[in-house]
Amino acid sequence: MNDPILYVAKLIRPNLSEVCFGMTAVALILAGPYINEFVTRVTDKLHWLARYLAFVLMCTVGYGALTQILYRGLKHWLTGQSAFALVTFTIVIYLVLAYFARKQKHI
Repeated sequence: MNDPILYVAKLIRPNLSEVCFGMTAVALILAGPYINEFVTRVTDKLHWLARYLAFVLMCTVGYGALTQILYRGLKHWLTGQSAFALVTFTIVIYLVLAYFARKQKHI
């Protein structure tokens, strides 16, 4: 049982940046509508120009910062895991993301 896990972990480790980027991208795609709804609710009473500016700032600064925070945190966390934990967490995170994607009818 240990050999397949070590083999998969050896495949994941050199590609950890891509794995973490994929997880981050899917998480932001799934969370995007909720983030947009929150910003819309908060800026609902503002002038249309202020709402437009808030949307532009959210897209440039907000999503950019959130992407960097999520990506770096996830990569730092997965880098320190053992082979078994790395494979397990990678599979579980992708399965959870797939569950939420299916729940939101993206799949």
